[in-house]
Amino acid sequence: MDDAAVSATQAAFDSANFWSGWATIIVAVGVLIEFIVLFIFSKAMDWREKACLAIASGLIVVGVVGEWWYGGKAVTASEARQADASEKAANATRDAGIANERAAALEKQAAELRNKNLALESEVLTLRAAATWREFSGSQHDSLVSLIKNLGNAPKSKVLFDSVVGNPEAKHFGDLLAKALSDALEMPIDEPPGLSTCVQCTGVWVCVDADATEAASADGQIVRAALERAGVADAKFCTDPKNGQGGPTIVKVLVGPKG
Repeated sequence: MDDAAVSATQAAFDSANFWSGWATIIVAVGVLIEFIVLFIFSKAMDWREKACLAIASGLIVVGVVGEWWYGGKAVTASEARQADASEKAANATRDAGIANERAAALEKQAAELRNKNLALESEVLTLRAAATWREFSGSQHDSLVSLIKNLGNAPKSKVLFDSVVGNPEAKHFGDLLAKALSDALEMPIDEPPGLSTCVQCTGVWVCVDADATEAASADGQIVRAALERAGVADAKFCTDPKNGQGGPTIVKVLVGPKG
C-alpha cells in the first residue's frame, strides 16, 4: 500500500471514530430524555414498574457511556501502537539502509584487497622467477648430445663460451651448457670466464664474426638450433656482437642475463 492509500485509510478511520463518539452521546441523551419523560408524564405505571424501567434505562446509559469511554481509550491505544509500529518500521528501514551501505563498503574493501593480493601474488611470482637460476637438466644434457651426434654434419668449428660480467646466475647456466656442448661435439670447451660487458644481451646468443667463414656461420646456426631443441628457449644467432669472437672460424656462445 502506497503513502496516499495509507493516508486515505487513516482519514476514514478518524472520521468514523469521530461520528461513532457523537452517535454514542446521542443514544445516551435519548435514553436520558426517555427516562425523564417516564417520570414526568407516565401516570398509569406504579412505582415498581417505574423503578425497573429506570434501572434498565440507567444500565443502558451506563453501557453506552462505557462503550464510548473505553472505545475512545481503545482507539487511543491503537493509535499509539500504530505510531510505535510505524516508528519501528522506519527505524528498521533506516537500519537496513545503513546495513546495505556498510555491506557495499565492505564489498568494495574486499574487492580492493583481492586486487592488491593479486598484484602482490604477481609481484611475488615475478620475484621468484627472477631469483630462480636457470638450469640445464640431465635429460636436456642427454638430448643435446643425442641431437648433435645424430647429425650427419656435426659442427667442427672451435666453440668458445663467455657470460656477462658480474652475473653468477649466467655463469652457472653457461657452465652447464659448455659441459653439455663439449660432450656433444666431443671437443674440449672451457667454461665461460664471465668477462662479457654486453649486459643488455639477455638470454643465450650463438655468435660469429661478421666476416666468419661459411662453415663457422653454418656451425653457429646448427649449435643454436640444437640448444633450442634441447630446451634453451631464448637461444638467438648473431653475426656482429659488441665483443669480438676471436676470428672468422670461431663460434662463440654468450650467456647473458635472464630475459
